[in-house]
Amino acid sequence: MTTGSDGTGDKELAVFIILQVSGAEEQRKLAHAVQGQIDSWIHTCPGFLSSRLHLSNDGTRIVNHARWQDTDHYESKFLADPRKAGLDSAIAEHALAAPTAFRCSAFEPGS
Repeated sequence: MTTGSDGTGDKELAVFIILQVSGAEEQRKLAHAVQGQIDSWIHTCPGFLSSRLHLSNDGTRIVNHARWQDTDHYESKFLADPRKAGLDSAIAEHALAAPTAFRCSAFEPGS
């Protein structure tokens, strides 16, 4: 992985998005809706590397672990894409609250 000295630019970005739902039924509905968005357009965004949905065993949360080439691609090619409104709508329909997102960089031993 290439790393930028200032923590931005060409450093790979991992984003963990936590969604809260009312129970297992809503968890499954939202997971299918989010995966549908990933499959239909998000995976084609320049800089997108991967995404994996994780469902909490108690049925109250979804954690999306998404990987992007860098912060610039995440912001300019995903967050700014007008199709994101469809994703936001699906989340609003099923989630109890707005998503919580954490942007992270990988730990590099020796750095």
